[in-house]
Amino acid sequence: MNTTTIISGVSGEIGQAFKVYFENKGHTVYGFSSRFTEGLEQLDFLDNEAVKRFFENHKNQISEAEVINFLHLIGPFKTEMDLLTGEQVIENPREDNNLDDGIYRSTVETFENGVEGIRDIKKDNQKLVLSVVGSISDKYNIKYFQSSRESKNLIRRNIEKLTKEQKNIFGRIINVSSIYSKKEFQERPFTSEKDLEVWLRMEQILLVIENENYFDSSGDFYREIDVFNKKEGFTPSEYYTNSNIYRTRVIQRTGKTPEEFRKMFKEFSDEQKNEQNAEVNEIKTIPYHTKFGNEMKLK
Repeated sequence: MNTTTIISGVSGEIGQAFKVYFENKGHTVYGFSSRFTEGLEQLDFLDNEAVKRFFENHKNQISEAEVINFLHLIGPFKTEMDLLTGEQVIENPREDNNLDDGIYRSTVETFENGVEGIRDIKKDNQKLVLSVVGSISDKYNIKYFQSSRESKNLIRRNIEKLTKEQKNIFGRIINVSSIYSKKEFQERPFTSEKDLEVWLRMEQILLVIENENYFDSSGDFYREIDVFNKKEGFTPSEYYTNSNIYRTRVIQRTGKTPEEFRKMFKEFSDEQKNEQNAEVNEIKTIPYHTKFGNEMKLK
């Protein structure tokens, strides 16, 4: 089928892999980045008017496609965790839903703006595929992933609603486990070799897409696909618990168990306190002049 693929958030490793894949499949690909990246279209999907303007300006080209494939990759997967205490930390909570405002806006609002811009120019007989990359962990109520999970859940409900109410709209959520990428390494530099072995390679995700038949006769317009490597002894319901995620994340980010990390932090704090006390004691012996001209000592 003659297909135009629109990718939001294409500048990262995952976005680039999708872009190359769809280009090799013969799609006309529009790849967008909110920041300037050589060779890519720059478009801020938070700017609704700019998004509408782009699609209006490219209406003639996009209208030639039988299928419009909108692949939405914008939206950080953030671990909202205090490594020391294990408490959930939402940095900038919204008043309406207690989700991190930055995560919500970059995930949900960008998706809504993209869909609105496409639907404004879409012909009734054109097929529209809405694809989003989610996480396997979205099925579990992990408090540390709340903002990312609930933002993706809002998109899920949005897509499912559209596929039921609108003609020729199809939805696919691709739920993945950890992906072998530079970004993940930066986030979790102490991940063990054993765990790295089961991190997903992009080729595996692309293979799932390759084998996915969006327009089969089953009438299944909305579908979720789970992609992960099976690990010996791995049981998702046991792994995806708040306590296990906390312990795992601390180890992968610091190289220490939570107990070791707290001990190290306490020792560091005690050392800092001793240094500060020494500095304070030294300062107390230094005379200074008040505005009245009296030489005094700190008490």
